[in-house]
Amino acid sequence: MRLVTAFAALSAAIIGTGFWTTTAPAATSARPIGVGGTIWITDRQNDRIAVYDTATATLLGTFSTEGTPDPLHADEPNDVAVAAGKAYVTNEASGTISVFDASTRALLTRLSAGPKPHHASASQSEDLVAYGVYGTNQIGIIDTASGSIRRLTASNRSGTVLTHAPSFSPSGRTVFAANELRSGTTQLAGSVSAIDLATGKIKCELTVGVRPSEVVVTPEGRIGYASVRNEHLIKEIDFGSCRLTGRTVDIGEEVDTLDLSPNGRSLSVGLRGPAPKPARVAVVDLVSFRAQDVRYWTIPGGTLTGHQWTSPNRRYTYAAFEGTAPGVAVIDHLRNVVQTLPTIGSGRPHGIAFEPADDD
Repeated sequence: MRLVTAFAALSAAIIGTGFWTTTAPAATSARPIGVGGTIWITDRQNDRIAVYDTATATLLGTFSTEGTPDPLHADEPNDVAVAAGKAYVTNEASGTISVFDASTRALLTRLSAGPKPHHASASQSEDLVAYGVYGTNQIGIIDTASGSIRRLTASNRSGTVLTHAPSFSPSGRTVFAANELRSGTTQLAGSVSAIDLATGKIKCELTVGVRPSEVVVTPEGRIGYASVRNEHLIKEIDFGSCRLTGRTVDIGEEVDTLDLSPNGRSLSVGLRGPAPKPARVAVVDLVSFRAQDVRYWTIPGGTLTGHQWTSPNRRYTYAAFEGTAPGVAVIDHLRNVVQTLPTIGSGRPHGIAFEPADDD
């Protein structure tokens, strides 16, 4: 259950009209006003996670992905998904997933995940968590009740395929994947695919461009959007007919992580440079789907943007970022300001997940 205030409801009504301010966003260090809950982020440099209380804008603490830190065994946690009262942290270097109790932050177990577990996402029903097995052409599917993992092939392309990121359909019956394709160290045109969870069969696979990073699908489960990192493009896909629609938006820099608004009208995009560009988040209007309608938010002191999450009312976007004071930025779309939560001290924040407050 999500904590909803009258002010948030009012902002939802305003933002739900499709309004986005066009003036340059302001940066401020004042305490953000956000939705109630906790934000989990991964720190790839220090083998830890950080947890924030979003209602009070405080850092609740940092926790080792191993329980007891072991400098001889690097984890390099990449991403985190929260589901069914647990947080699942993908540790790319060690090929494991650390599972935490979402309430106590206690380490429950570590799962063997395969080579280079990467981006992760939870199904809407929270019974499954999917992650890209980035050292292979597969995705892993975790049953959150039993902790069991099954692996599904995400691409049938020949060559070296590296599955980067999966996401679920709203129904939970299909999982979508973004797959890089390489020949040696050369990046080739990769694909996105749709896999039937019941049978494990690939229902659709399409070539989308060089280095696809993520793919998300709108609430009706048919139209999807892929970030094609090396081409700086967001591409629209019709998974119902298994074809590219031909609609694209050129963001002008490397596009990475995606977060779709609940109403399917806008898409936030984490941008990864290249240097010397600062850390930024772009928001694409999916109705007009035009480059001139893209809005950009610069994170003060940020050098690289990690993953991001947007609140259901579309007012706030939380984004992990690296930089001089790394941590989490909060974009307030209604007030048109970018604020920051307390720094984690040092490190490389990357993955992010939101756990809503229980308002019982």
